[in-house]
Amino acid sequence: MKPIVSVLLMSITVIYSYRFVLSVSWTRLGFGAANGIATIVCILIGAVIYFAALLYLGWLTEDDLYTIPPALVISLPCGHVN
Repeated sequence: MKPIVSVLLMSITVIYSYRFVLSVSWTRLGFGAANGIATIVCILIGAVIYFAALLYLGWLTEDDLYTIPPALVISLPCGHVN
């Protein structure tokens, strides 16, 4: 039940950001390319918003972050292990 608020925030943000990115890029790139770009951008925005909401609302703690396998963290573009 706790992550429902994070999911709602993410969903609302993704819907409006998709519409915005699509409207901005449609006239320059055409629908096909604009749709692809808007989709990729909104997936990234959604992931950031969801993760940030979990952290901000206190449902994801620092101890939870330490349970992430080091191999996954290292595979991230800016990942490192302390």
